[in-house]
Amino acid sequence: MNINTDNKRKKIVFFAVNNIGAELSGGDTIFLNFIRYWKEKIEITVIASEETTLMLDRVGLKDVTRYVVVKKYPPIPLSKMLSPVHMLKHSIVRSLSVVVYILKNRSTLSNVNYVYSVSDFYPDFIPALLSKLLNRNIKWLCGYYLFAPYHGTKNLLIKIKIK
Repeated sequence: MNINTDNKRKKIVFFAVNNIGAELSGGDTIFLNFIRYWKEKIEITVIASEETTLMLDRVGLKDVTRYVVVKKYPPIPLSKMLSPVHMLKHSIVRSLSVVVYILKNRSTLSNVNYVYSVSDFYPDFIPALLSKLLNRNIKWLCGYYLFAPYHGTKNLLIKIKIK
């Protein structure tokens, strides 16, 4: 995709609020590489959890503008962190936090050309949807992984040759 086709510098906001812990997911790797590739071509802002900002720093993207809307979780055992109750609480708290941030700071999205929801989880998806509803001119890019086909499927759109 050619993200900057005219001379006016475009703007993109990444919503990366769903992270839990320090590990990199496949979606994290994708959005971090988008930032690396696009940062010289487009103005980038990341609306993030504290975990995401620590990850940006860890991979050398310290110069990216970011707004922290959710603080980092205190250390808890993995079994408790992945429990259904904790995951529900996580989704609700983070989704509401970023929605409140957007409603209080609409100017952050006033001149934005693109928003990118880093995952298909609610804390990333809902603010991107809200941004699109508030500004119809925004183009919404999605990291959407729920229906990714199994890599052995015959009907893949992209065929990969391994030599």
